[in-house]
Amino acid sequence: IVDLARGYGMPCVIVDGNDIELAYAEVQKAIEYIRAGNGPYFLEFKTWRWQGLFSGEFRPPEEVKYWKEERDPMRLAREKIVANSAMTAEDLKRIEAEVKAEIDQWINFAKGSPMPDPAKATADVYVGW
Repeated sequence: IVDLARGYGMPCVIVDGNDIELAYAEVQKAIEYIRAGNGPYFLEFKTWRWQGLFSGEFRPPEEVKYWKEERDPMRLAREKIVANSAMTAEDLKRIEAEVKAEIDQWINFAKGSPMPDPAKATADVYVGW
């Protein structure tokens, strides 16, 4: 879709959406360009939808294997972090365990909380003229 945006005369970049570091760098460039008053900037992120639109959606097993094993953004980020000696694999495992524990805590909080009052579902949603 980047070609459609080019027709409007704005800078356009195609980014590997599974490379977290590269995606961050490209977003920073776009932000700087826009904040400098240069107008819009278009980023197209190439990636893969992990979940289908419905449970019966067929995807070839080779495609699923490629994207989940070779192009997993988290795996790629872990490998880069360890390769650059920013952290050890053990450091990353410890952080992941801490984050998982916090997520589990919030899930338990949500499950243990009372259901919201359905009558309040539309509160402050419509002006009501």
